[in-house]
Order: sequence, then C-alpha cells, then structure tokens
Amino acid sequence: RQLRAQGVPGPEESESYTNALGYRLLGKGEKESAIKVFQLNVEKYPSSANVYDSLGEAHLSAGNKALAIQNYQKTVAIDPRKKTAVSELQRLTHSQGKSYPPMVRFHIGCGLVALLSAVAAMSFRKGSGLHGAAGNVFFISMLGLSASGAYRACVAPDGEVLNVLMGVFTFYLVTTGWLTARRRKGETSLLDWCGVLVAATVAAGLVRLGMMEPRFAGVAFFFSAVALLAAALDLRMILRGGVTGANRIARHLWRMCAALFIAVIAV
Repeated sequence: RQLRAQGVPGPEESESYTNALGYRLLGKGEKESAIKVFQLNVEKYPSSANVYDSLGEAHLSAGNKALAIQNYQKTVAIDPRKKTAVSELQRLTHSQGKSYPPMVRFHIGCGLVALLSAVAAMSFRKGSGLHGAAGNVFFISMLGLSASGAYRACVAPDGEVLNVLMGVFTFYLVTTGWLTARRRKGETSLLDWCGVLVAATVAAGLVRLGMMEPRFAGVAFFFSAVALLAAALDLRMILRGGVTGANRIARHLWRMCAALFIAVIAV
C-alpha cells in the first residue's frame, strides 16, 4: 500500500500484474502472503470478477472453505459466466450432488454408449454382423451426443460458440460417414449437397471465431481446415457421381474416427 501511494512500481502496475504476483507466491507455498496480495487487488478492483476468483482460490488452498465460498459467490454475482468459480462453488456447497437435468444425463449416457460401441466396432471383423450392429449403436449414440452437446452449448448461459460449431460438425461427420457405409454403389443425393453446405458453414464459423477470440484460435483454425477439407471431398464425390471401393471405406473410416476424436477431446 505504501509503494502504491508512492507510485511504485509505476504505470505497469495493474490488475494482471498484481494477480501474477499473488500466483507466484501461491506457487511457492506462501499462502498467507498470496492472500494479502490478492486482497490488495480486490481493494483496488472491486468490480472485477477475476480478483475475487483468485482470492477464493487462495483461501481454498489455505484450507479456509468459508472464505473461499464467500469470494466465489462474489465472483459469480459479478460474472455468472465465470466457469471456474461456478464449478468450485457447486463443489464446495455440495450442489453438484443434486440430480442432473435430463438433457445432461442424456448427453452423458450417449457419450458412454458411444465410447463403448466404438471400441466394440473396432474389435469386431470389418463387414461382420457384430461390426455392423456396433457401428449402428455408435452412429445413433453419436448423433445424440453431438446434438445434445450443441443444444446445451447454445442455450446454456456459459455456453461457447466453439462447442456449438463442434457439435454440429461432429453430427455432420457421423451422418456422412454412416451414409457412406450404407451405400454399396456409387451414388449421391440431396443430402450430400446439404453436407457440403453444413461443412462449409462450420468452417466459416470457426475461422470467424478464431479471428474474434484469440484463446480459441488454434483449435478453431485447425478444425476449420478439417471442415473445409471435408466440404471439398464432398463436392469432389458429388461431381464424380459417388464413391466406391477403397475410397468408400476410407471416407467412412476417417469421418467416424474424426467424430470419435472430437468426442474424446471434448471430455
């Protein structure tokens, strides 16, 4: 406080500067010192949700659950979208023990079934009845998983546009991959043109998101390239009148595996 009154350390002193100092102390195990530094930040920036969140984390690290809850409550009151504070507050107040909403339970159930059926499908011989049955279960559960995930991200107060786009992209990958396996002859339909439109729209949305939100840039630009590639392959297949033989199997496999990869990393 004396240094601040004297204008030290200077203009570079800011909320993030003080917060970083607090976390350095916390990392060294100097919990009480870290708490005092975070309290200084609260005094200077009382309207910032982040300073209360950091103070709550420090109190929790020091074993003071009551003060941690108090600061997390202040964090959520200022910014209800602060995920770390919301989750910690739920955990500390045991509200996570309440029953999940039906949509969340459906989403979790679909995810578990998708993972188990994916392992089964990869274990059985390609083309066998068991492989086909496991694949159909995987297809249905992945549709439910991606659709419910996109819906939850769209309506939830803390939902992210990235989750909506990735949910739609996963739905598209599973659908086009399953349709490819169902076709024994080279053929196309209106659904393939819809697929091109969906993939291109997702790619454009991810590029825009990456440009507007630097924290998502890496993931957004990577999957926008994948979506653009998928759209280009769809268009080439349509112009060629369908896909057969080894190309059909490759198309089916990479789309199903890409959808599974997205589902796993989303966890």
